[in-house]
Amino acid sequence: MKTETISRHDFFRLVGTSVGVILLSNSSMGCSNQSGGDPEPVDQNIDFTLRLSDQINENLRIKGGYIVANNIIIAQTKDGQFIAVSATCTCATQGTLLAYKPADNQFYCPQHLSRYDSAGKVIVGPATQPLVKYQTGTGKSADTLRIYL
Repeated sequence: MKTETISRHDFFRLVGTSVGVILLSNSSMGCSNQSGGDPEPVDQNIDFTLRLSDQINENLRIKGGYIVANNIIIAQTKDGQFIAVSATCTCATQGTLLAYKPADNQFYCPQHLSRYDSAGKVIVGPATQPLVKYQTGTGKSADTLRIYL
Protein backbone atom coordinates (compact mmCIF):
# COMPACT_ATOMS: atom_id res chain seq x y z
CA MET A 1 0.00 0.00 0.00
CA LYS A 2 1.39 3.35 -1.10
CA THR A 3 0.87 6.46 1.07
CA GLU A 4 0.68 9.83 -0.66
CA THR A 5 2.39 12.79 0.94
CA ILE A 6 1.84 16.46 0.41
CA SER A 7 4.28 19.27 0.89
CA ARG A 8 4.15 21.51 3.93
CA HIS A 9 3.21 24.45 1.70
CA ASP A 10 0.22 22.58 0.21
CA PHE A 11 -0.86 21.39 3.66
CA PHE A 12 -0.97 24.91 5.11
CA ARG A 13 -2.68 26.25 1.99
CA LEU A 14 -5.38 23.57 2.36
CA VAL A 15 -5.81 24.29 6.09
CA GLY A 16 -5.97 28.06 5.47
CA THR A 17 -8.59 27.65 2.76
CA SER A 18 -10.69 25.37 4.98
CA VAL A 19 -10.58 27.78 7.91
CA GLY A 20 -11.48 30.68 5.59
CA VAL A 21 -14.52 28.84 4.22
CA ILE A 22 -15.73 28.00 7.74
CA LEU A 23 -15.34 31.59 8.97
CA LEU A 24 -17.00 33.04 5.88
CA SER A 25 -19.97 30.71 6.11
CA ASN A 26 -20.47 31.51 9.81
CA SER A 27 -20.31 35.27 9.27
CA SER A 28 -22.86 35.20 6.45
CA MET A 29 -25.32 33.19 8.56
CA GLY A 30 -25.42 35.90 11.24
CA CYS A 31 -27.80 38.02 9.18
CA SER A 32 -30.15 35.37 7.94
CA ASN A 33 -33.70 35.69 9.17
CA GLN A 34 -34.23 32.51 11.15
CA SER A 35 -37.92 33.09 11.73
CA GLY A 36 -38.77 33.76 8.09
CA GLY A 37 -41.64 35.98 9.24
CA ASP A 38 -42.34 39.66 9.18
CA PRO A 39 -40.14 42.14 11.05
CA GLU A 40 -41.04 43.07 14.61
CA PRO A 41 -44.25 45.12 14.82
CA VAL A 42 -43.77 48.84 15.34
CA ASP A 43 -45.16 50.51 18.44
CA GLN A 44 -47.68 52.99 17.01
CA ASN A 45 -47.67 55.04 20.24
CA ILE A 46 -44.17 56.49 19.90
CA ASP A 47 -44.30 60.16 20.84
CA PHE A 48 -41.71 61.67 23.14
CA THR A 49 -39.76 64.89 23.58
CA LEU A 50 -36.07 65.38 24.28
CA ARG A 51 -34.64 68.46 25.96
CA LEU A 52 -31.57 69.35 23.91
CA SER A 53 -29.94 71.17 26.84
CA ASP A 54 -29.84 67.97 28.94
CA GLN A 55 -26.32 66.59 29.17
CA ILE A 56 -27.45 63.13 28.03
CA ASN A 57 -28.60 64.70 24.72
CA GLU A 58 -25.55 66.93 24.18
CA ASN A 59 -24.48 65.07 21.01
CA LEU A 60 -27.64 66.34 19.30
CA ARG A 61 -26.45 69.93 19.71
CA ILE A 62 -23.68 69.41 17.13
CA LYS A 63 -24.05 68.69 13.43
CA GLY A 64 -23.29 65.03 12.82
CA GLY A 65 -24.03 64.05 16.42
CA TYR A 66 -26.45 61.31 17.37
CA ILE A 67 -27.95 59.50 20.34
CA VAL A 68 -30.10 56.43 20.95
CA ALA A 69 -33.26 56.91 23.00
CA ASN A 70 -36.24 54.54 23.33
CA ASN A 71 -34.66 52.18 20.77
CA ILE A 72 -34.59 55.01 18.21
CA ILE A 73 -31.43 56.55 16.79
CA ILE A 74 -31.78 60.32 16.48
CA ALA A 75 -29.17 62.30 14.53
CA GLN A 76 -28.50 65.86 13.47
CA THR A 77 -27.37 65.88 9.84
CA LYS A 78 -24.52 68.07 8.64
CA ASP A 79 -27.27 70.34 7.22
CA GLY A 80 -28.73 70.80 10.71
CA GLN A 81 -31.86 68.68 10.18
CA PHE A 82 -32.94 66.08 12.73
CA ILE A 83 -33.68 62.53 11.55
CA ALA A 84 -34.84 59.50 13.51
CA VAL A 85 -35.07 55.79 12.63
CA SER A 86 -35.30 52.50 14.52
CA ALA A 87 -31.95 51.87 16.20
CA THR A 88 -31.35 48.17 15.49
CA CYS A 89 -30.13 46.50 12.32
CA THR A 90 -32.95 44.67 10.57
CA CYS A 91 -30.73 41.69 9.72
CA ALA A 92 -29.38 41.14 13.21
CA THR A 93 -31.00 38.51 15.35
CA GLN A 94 -29.06 39.92 18.33
CA GLY A 95 -30.37 43.48 17.85
CA THR A 96 -27.10 45.17 16.91
CA LEU A 97 -27.30 48.93 17.50
CA LEU A 98 -26.70 51.10 14.47
CA ALA A 99 -24.35 54.06 14.25
CA TYR A 100 -24.67 57.26 12.23
CA LYS A 101 -22.03 58.36 9.73
CA PRO A 102 -22.57 62.09 9.12
CA ALA A 103 -20.14 62.36 6.19
CA ASP A 104 -22.37 60.00 4.18
CA ASN A 105 -25.65 60.87 5.94
CA GLN A 106 -26.16 57.13 6.51
CA PHE A 107 -26.83 54.69 9.31
CA TYR A 108 -24.73 51.53 9.42
CA CYS A 109 -24.46 48.26 11.29
CA PRO A 110 -20.95 47.89 12.75
CA GLN A 111 -21.38 44.12 13.00
CA HIS A 112 -22.93 43.18 9.65
CA LEU A 113 -21.95 46.28 7.60
CA SER A 114 -25.45 46.93 6.32
CA ARG A 115 -26.04 50.57 5.36
CA TYR A 116 -29.25 52.61 5.38
CA ASP A 117 -30.00 56.06 3.97
CA SER A 118 -31.43 58.86 6.11
CA ALA A 119 -34.98 57.62 5.42
CA GLY A 120 -34.11 54.10 6.64
CA LYS A 121 -33.99 52.46 3.19
CA VAL A 122 -31.40 49.67 2.77
CA ILE A 123 -28.48 50.80 0.60
CA VAL A 124 -26.12 47.88 1.20
CA GLY A 125 -27.10 44.49 2.64
CA PRO A 126 -27.13 41.87 4.00
CA ALA A 127 -30.18 43.61 5.54
CA THR A 128 -33.26 43.52 3.30
CA GLN A 129 -35.88 45.26 5.47
CA PRO A 130 -35.91 49.05 5.86
CA LEU A 131 -35.74 50.80 9.21
CA VAL A 132 -38.80 52.47 10.69
CA LYS A 133 -38.63 56.22 10.02
CA TYR A 134 -39.93 58.56 12.71
CA GLN A 135 -41.03 62.16 12.37
CA THR A 136 -39.10 64.90 14.16
CA GLY A 137 -40.07 68.44 15.01
CA THR A 138 -39.46 71.13 17.55
CA GLY A 139 -41.38 70.78 20.74
CA LYS A 140 -43.13 73.54 22.65
CA SER A 141 -39.82 75.38 23.03
CA ALA A 142 -36.78 75.75 20.78
CA ASP A 143 -34.81 73.67 23.29
CA THR A 144 -36.90 70.54 22.72
CA LEU A 145 -37.11 67.95 19.96
CA ARG A 146 -40.22 65.83 19.46
CA ILE A 147 -39.96 62.31 17.98
CA TYR A 148 -43.19 60.62 16.91
CA LEU A 149 -44.61 58.12 14.44
